[in-house]
Amino acid sequence: MSEHARGGTCAVLAGVIDAAPDGMLLVDDEGTILLANRQMELLFGYPREELLGRPVELLVPEPVRTAHRRHRAAFASHRATRPMGFGLPVFGLRRDGAELALEIRLSPLQTDDGACTIAVVRDLFDHLDAELRAVELRAVELRAVQTNWDAAVRDARQRAVRDLHDRISERLFAAGMAVQSAHGIATDPLFRDRLGRALEEIDRAIFDLRSPMFERHPAGAAGSFERHPAGAAGSLRVRVIEACVEMQPVLGFAPSTRFVGPVESVDPRVAETLLVVLREALSSVAQHAWGSSAAVTVSAGDDIVLVVEGDGAGWPTNAGGSLGWRLRALVARARELGGTLFVGPNGASGTRLEWRVPIR
Repeated sequence: MSEHARGGTCAVLAGVIDAAPDGMLLVDDEGTILLANRQMELLFGYPREELLGRPVELLVPEPVRTAHRRHRAAFASHRATRPMGFGLPVFGLRRDGAELALEIRLSPLQTDDGACTIAVVRDLFDHLDAELRAVELRAVELRAVQTNWDAAVRDARQRAVRDLHDRISERLFAAGMAVQSAHGIATDPLFRDRLGRALEEIDRAIFDLRSPMFERHPAGAAGSFERHPAGAAGSLRVRVIEACVEMQPVLGFAPSTRFVGPVESVDPRVAETLLVVLREALSSVAQHAWGSSAAVTVSAGDDIVLVVEGDGAGWPTNAGGSLGWRLRALVARARELGGTLFVGPNGASGTRLEWRVPIR
C-alpha cells in the first residue's frame, strides 16, 4: 500500500473512532492515555489535549485509584476481551468532580510500539434511558391488552391471600390461647418462663403475618392475644406480605418477612417503587438459582431499606457479562429517588440485595 493510501486509511479510521457513539480510550501498559475520542471529551468534561499523556487514574475517583492500578496490572498479565468490573457498575470522575456510573469493556491490542488496551466507555444511565423508554412503551401496550385479565387475577390473588392469612392467623391465635392457658396454671418458674417466650414468638408471628388484624398492646403482657379492628388494606406491610404470598407458587416456598420501624410512614411513590423492586428480586430468586429459601426485611428510619436475601448463586449477568437490563432498571429507580442499590454476596454463600432510598 502506498504512503498516500495508508495515510488516507488512517484518516478514515481516526474519523470512525471520533464519531463512535461511545467513549474510546487507548491506554498503554503503564496506564498512560494515548488516544481519546470526542465522546470521552463530552463524557468526562476534559479537552482531549488534557487527557493525552496523562495517567488513566485521572478519570477514576480518588478512593479507588490504588485498587484500579492493581486491576490494571492484573489485566496486563492476563490479557483478554472482557467487561471491567465483572458486569457491575464502574464509577468514573468528571473534571468538575461529579461521579459517573459507567459500563466499560476492555480489549487488548498489540501495536508496533508495544501492548495497549482499548477501553470502550458507556454512560450507564444514558444507555438505560432508551431501554427504559422501550420497556415502558411495551408495558403500556400490555396494560391496554390485559386490563380485564389483570383485574381478574388481582381479585383472585386478594381472595387467596385473605383466605391464607385468615387460616394461618386463626391457627396461631388458637395455639396462643392454648399456650396462654397453660402459662396461667403452670407453677414451675422455668416452665412458665419457657411458655412466656413461646407466647412472645407466636405474638410476633401474628404481628408480622396479619398486622392489620392483630396489634400488640405496648403495655400488655406477652401473649395477650386480643383482636383489634382491621387496618388499612393498602398498607405497605400488607402489600409486602401479599407480594411474597403471590410469589410462593413460583418459588416453591414462602419467603419470610420482617418489618422494623415505622414502615407505613414511607412516601407513596417510594412505597410503590419498593414493591416493584421486591417483585423483581423475588422473580430473580425463582428464576436464577438464589437457593431454596428467601428472607425479606423492610426497615424504616431516615431511609426505607428493602433487603432480600437468598442462599443461592444470585442475580445473573447477560451473556457478555454486562449488567442485566432488569437490574440496571432497578439501579436507575433507586437513583431517581436519591438512593442506592447493592447486590452482592450474603456471607460465605448466598446473595443479598439491598435497596435504600430516603423515606420521603
